Amino acid sequence: YPHAHAHNSPWRPIHEPYSPSSHFHTHIAMASFAMTQAASAFTGRVQFAAPAKQTVCRATPIVSMAKAPKAADFRGMSNEELDKEVYACKRALFDLRLKKATRQEHKSSDFKLYTKKAAMLLTVKREKEIAEGVSKRDSRKLNKMSSVRANAL
Repeated sequence: YPHAHAHNSPWRPIHEPYSPSSHFHTHIAMASFAMTQAASAFTGRVQFAAPAKQTVCRATPIVSMAKAPKAADFRGMSNEELDKEVYACKRALFDLRLKKATRQEHKSSDFKLYTKKAAMLLTVKREKEIAEGVSKRDSRKLNKMSSVRANAL
């Protein structure tokens, strides 16, 4: 029998009696090992798990928009001012996405505010073009030309 002396094998670990604390620590060690293995499989190198960061409550709030903008606020602006505001909103949305991706503090409600503000600005801009008699096709050409001009600068 090949298994006749398996219980006397020097390669077989000797089991200690069960204790809840050793069981808990074993599971913690296994979980952290699995996390480091998953991370190393992703990056292609061995990494050690870093201790979890503790979040700190800050007394100063994150700066955000004070109130929801209204379309009437933008109707008095020129097309250049509207373009600058749209660019500022899109830049703010990019910064928010960057903060979200890098797990920095951000207000998730700002995504909605800046998206709606940009949409409102573009709507007001299109309303002005309609009042001037610009067709949809010409409007798209103008937008394309203005974006090319902005990228060239």
